This record gives sequence, structure tokens and C-alpha cells, in this order.
Amino acid sequence: MCPSKLKNNVVKVVAGGLAAAAAVMLNGCTGVTVASPSAIAQANGASVSVVAQSTPSTTTSVQSLRVQVTSAVLKPGNVQLIKTPVTLDLANITTGSALLSVATAPAGTYTGLTITFSNPYLSITNTTSSSITLPSGACSAQSTCSFTPVLKNDQADVTTGVFPLILTADKPDSFAVTMAIAKILQSDDSLDFSSGVDTGADQTGTSGGTGATRNEPLDSQLGVVQSIANGQLVLLSESNDVSPSIAIDSTTVFQFPSMICSANNVTCLAPGVIVVAALSLTSTGLVHADSISFADRANARLLEGTILSVSPTSSSFQILVNKSFGFASGSSPDESSVTVTLQGSTLFGINSVGYPAVAGATFSNMGGMLAGQSVLVDVSSASQLPTVWSSQVLLADSSTSGTISALDNGSMFTLTSYAAEQDNASPISSQVTVLTDAGTMYRNVTPANFSSLAAGQSVSATGPLFNISPVAILAARQISLHSSTDQ
Repeated sequence: MCPSKLKNNVVKVVAGGLAAAAAVMLNGCTGVTVASPSAIAQANGASVSVVAQSTPSTTTSVQSLRVQVTSAVLKPGNVQLIKTPVTLDLANITTGSALLSVATAPAGTYTGLTITFSNPYLSITNTTSSSITLPSGACSAQSTCSFTPVLKNDQADVTTGVFPLILTADKPDSFAVTMAIAKILQSDDSLDFSSGVDTGADQTGTSGGTGATRNEPLDSQLGVVQSIANGQLVLLSESNDVSPSIAIDSTTVFQFPSMICSANNVTCLAPGVIVVAALSLTSTGLVHADSISFADRANARLLEGTILSVSPTSSSFQILVNKSFGFASGSSPDESSVTVTLQGSTLFGINSVGYPAVAGATFSNMGGMLAGQSVLVDVSSASQLPTVWSSQVLLADSSTSGTISALDNGSMFTLTSYAAEQDNASPISSQVTVLTDAGTMYRNVTPANFSSLAAGQSVSATGPLFNISPVAILAARQISLHSSTDQ
């Protein structure tokens, strides 16, 4: 059968190796000669790097959709690309992408990929004016609720798009596997991965100013420094998963407060320190640190989450926790709501690096806070969940998706969130001004710059969100255009 047309956004594989690829003969769109498993096994190895991307739902306000990828097998030959399970949050990779593995596969021709998922967890915002019923029970109006959804089908078999795929020795190859939340999430709040997963051509992020191709941008990684030596950084995730080696060089930008590390360079990376690494993937499969910014001291308790509400009069705010560090096993507050009360002289700062400058934007006190912002919160040792004390809050990158309702000045546009299309509220304001500059990365648009954007397009944008009156401004580090067929 003739491969289907390629689709936007989605798991990407970069391939390259040391042996010549097995030949594939296409007879029109009907005849395909594929190397046998034995022929593939005899070929030399090719480097394969796998990353994941997603597209958002236009009808459900999904705040978090966590799932583990337990297996990714190329066929024929049953070549396993996943060494250990990797946790993804599909809601957070609608603009960037997350690294799944760096593996080696025999050079040759493959006809498909089978991906297996497990352990899902879902957080959605009830944007209606009344209570709704979820598998976990009632979810009141205008609140965010979390639960374990039923996994109706845990496997995706992908044979269209880029398949048959030829892995060659000297020619790095790449493809993407789309995970469309709108198709995976069913009307009864269950998950079905047999639909909504497809392959497409690689759409590498590029420079808005020059259009010059850059490395493939990856989702920023929050982790604990395990080791740093010879220009190679290794991080531990919140679940103690070990990252692949991350290359640091003269182009890596460091952002550490002077009171924490005045050198503001690689010497700040002591074991145990918690950092955010903005990563990219080179064409040869090397994971590179574009920037590394301070998140918290060693042995600290840290929460990363989305602000749900702000109460200036009580010096407190509520967050939905996405990740946590430093908590005892079994006591993680992930996917739960936590109330944070500020104490003493709170240190405010901005964790993001390389975003467009926003005139008048600050994050130096509670006046800069608003619902929808992603923040990193240091937790006082005396705190007890679900109410904690903090003296350090850092603004991190937020992500939002919606429809472009207006463009202005060749560098900014108004984004109307999907939830707002139902005339309801959402954690991020119903309308956000998205600001771009020459450094903004674009995906799935040609040419890869602001000129390709138009009213009515469906996009996701990632960057720090600032409380600017009358409309909040998101300083976009990355923008991704989505196909209407994925939503």
C-alpha cells in the first residue's frame, strides 16, 4: 500500500551509522522490496536518536498527560530502541520535543515501528460553569482535577508516512511520530494509542531571523547534577532516571545568581545542584546543552508546577505540581494542588534563557505573578504538604496552545486559547500576546519565520509568561504550527 501523506509534529528518529543501507526498490506505489531480518542483522550498526512531540486538544483543557514509553521496536528484526521506560508529559511537548533514547540499530530497511505505553496520569481543567464527573469522582467548576485514566489500548503500530525507512551508514536520517492528544484522549476520558499516532517528515526548528537550520530543539530538562567531567553533564530526573551524556561547550550559556555562583560558568555545576538544561539534538545524535540555569541548591526540596491562582493579600498562591525533587519515596506531591505561602525576603527570578525582551516585564515580587505561569518553588524544610512555605520562586517557561486571532508589527500576535473558544476560563488567560524575535524557533512552517504565520492558524508557543496589563505577554522561545487533521 502506498504510504500515507506525512503529517505534522510528533516521535522523531535521527539515524546514522557506519555501514551502507540495504537497498529498497519501489515499483510505483505498490511494490516494495524490503531487506529480510537476517539481512538487517548482518549489517553494521547505525546510531538512532529518538525524541517525542505532540499536538494539543482543542476541546479539552489538558494540563498534564503523563505516560511511560516502555518499548519502541523497529520492524522487521524487532530492534528495541528503548533501554528503560521513559516518562513523557504530552501536554508539555507541543512545541519542543523530549528525548526518548540514543540507540544503535542495524543499518537496513524497516517497515514500521511498534510503541508501547503504560502508567498514564491525566490532569484536566473543568472549564465549564458546573461540576463534571471524572473517573476519580466529581470535579468542580473552574478547577483542575487529576486521575488515572483507563488505558484502552497501550500500543501504536505505525507503518505509514516515512516507512519503509532506510538506515544508512553515512547519511543521518530522521523522522517524527505524531502523538495527537485530541485523538488519543477519548470522550470517556480513557486513552487509546491505537489512534492519533502517525509518522511525518522531520521539521527541525529554525531561526526566525535568518532561516538557518539549527539543532533539533528538545524539551528543557529539570534535573539533579549527578556528574560533570570532560565537558559531559549527566542529570538525574525526579524518578532518578539517568540522562544520556549532555555535551557542554563554549556556546553553552549559563545563568546562575551571583549569590549562588558568581563565576556563572561550568564550575557552578556541582553534584547535587538542581538545574534546568535547555537541550538540542545534533544531526549526529549528540545531546547538547544550549543553556543551563540554576533551579535550586543541592539537597533542596523543589516543586515545578503551574500557577492555578494567586492571593496577594495572604502572600500565597496555588500550583498544580508537575515535578518534585527532594521528597521521600511515596510522598511526592506530583499532579496535586499545593498552596505556597511566601516567607521572609523571597528571592524572585527568571529561570528561562534566550527569550525575547519584553518592555516593562518583571518578576521581582507577587505583582508579577498570574495564573498559567510555570514556576520553580524552593520548599522550606519546615513545610508540610499540601501547604508549604517558600523563600524562592523562579519563573520558568510556560506553554499555551490556541488560534491566532490577530497579528501585529511583524513580531507579535494574539493567541486565543482553545478553552476560551468555549467561552470558559483556563489556567492561562483566554487571550495572550505572543512576542517573537530573531531568535524564536519555528516548527512546521516554511519559511521558518514570522512571515509564515496567519490569522486562524493553530499554534503552540513556549516561553516565560509575563503579567503585563491589559493582556499577558508570552515571550516565545519556540512556536509550533499544528495541522487541523491532528485536532
